[in-house]
Amino acid sequence: MRLAVTAFVITFCFEHFTQVLSDCGRPGYSRSSVVVDGKHRYPEGKVVQYRCKSHGNSLIYGYKERKCENKRWTDSIPKCALRIPGSKVKRYVRNEVIVVSTNSAAKLVGIRLKVSARVDIQLDEVKHLLDPSCTRTMGPSKDSDLPNTYIFTCSSIRVDNDDFTDKNFLILKFTHSLECRPFCKAEVDQVDLFRIARDDCYVPDRPDYGSSRIVKLNESDYNSKEVRHSFICNPDFQIRGGIREDSCPTGGDWQYPPLPECIPISTCKLPEVEQNVIIDYNDFFQRNEYVIGGVIKYSCPGSDVLVGSSVQECLPTGNWSGIKPKCVPLVMEKSNVILYVVISSVIIIPLLIVAAVILAYVCIKQRKRVSTVVSSKDTPYKYQNKKRELPKNPSSQLEAADPRYSTIERNFYDDIEIDPNYDYIQPSSNTTAIVKYDTPKSPTPGKVFF
Repeated sequence: MRLAVTAFVITFCFEHFTQVLSDCGRPGYSRSSVVVDGKHRYPEGKVVQYRCKSHGNSLIYGYKERKCENKRWTDSIPKCALRIPGSKVKRYVRNEVIVVSTNSAAKLVGIRLKVSARVDIQLDEVKHLLDPSCTRTMGPSKDSDLPNTYIFTCSSIRVDNDDFTDKNFLILKFTHSLECRPFCKAEVDQVDLFRIARDDCYVPDRPDYGSSRIVKLNESDYNSKEVRHSFICNPDFQIRGGIREDSCPTGGDWQYPPLPECIPISTCKLPEVEQNVIIDYNDFFQRNEYVIGGVIKYSCPGSDVLVGSSVQECLPTGNWSGIKPKCVPLVMEKSNVILYVVISSVIIIPLLIVAAVILAYVCIKQRKRVSTVVSSKDTPYKYQNKKRELPKNPSSQLEAADPRYSTIERNFYDDIEIDPNYDYIQPSSNTTAIVKYDTPKSPTPGKVFF
């Protein structure tokens, strides 16, 4: 097992060293195109693909793929064409030939057709399109009675605007008839025509650990109808060799000179780790050297456990951050797990017991308080439903006419709460005692008295 892991690490390192020493830098792109799955670095033999930012209304022309060979990218940076509105496009079908035209002449660079057919149809020829490159995709038909749908896409491999001339029609020839006479073998569902748009040079190819910036008019004496970029290196890197600038005329293409190299001012040596540690390299500059800010990731094979730092970064001091990693068999780690469980049990269990005792004490106290309140409510108060009467013989006619002199039966404390304008005589312990009203302190006008 260990021999296999060692062999894997050695093979991986050898392949990585070979790749690193043949880097091509980062590929450039136009204003409307992007690199699919762009990365920081690309090894020798790597192929990148391009696509347009807007899928429906644009079509990529030029070489859609570029390959890293001998530290340079092959072919030119592709561009994106603009779709002509359908109201300005007409089509004429005659047997196997279809003519697609537009109202006004333009620099046509591509066409896309959607054809439904019951036979295997192929595109045989395209006329009046400069250096066309065509592709065909097939799928089941959804909007037609014919079983299959074919999409033909043709675009020019040229990107320099000066190579194109104004045209107002394209001619395409297929292997089968597109007319429905006497019955349909194939029919054209949709036609899109594309012309050159304002998609000039934007960003050229750049060196590893470097970038480019546009040169302003006042910084250099050159024709204002061209775009010029100068190459610069990232911090902690110095530029060496190659050409320091690249230029592109308006609507044209870059010159693609040999790119300079960005050499790190200081590096970190590859850390020495045990043989069974799996290393994932990233910003490896050259053999046994890592750039500042570069990261190495570590892992262990099988069930082994990684002890130490799983990620280390190259610091400006030339040292690595973190702790040197190593892989330890899982059996050795079981003793630590048992120790952790014992320590946790000794600490957590007493805390749980104390919490349970406190909770039980609080519950008992609360229960006693509730039972005391309930028993006090069930005991009748000695003054409840007490019968009280005013004097039977009023002392004067004024008192006799007062409606308050009548026999009532009320709760003693209800009187106090309802009619606070009067003072009451505190009853004695005799439950049949009569409560007498005193003279009103300050009767409220319009208040109803009993």
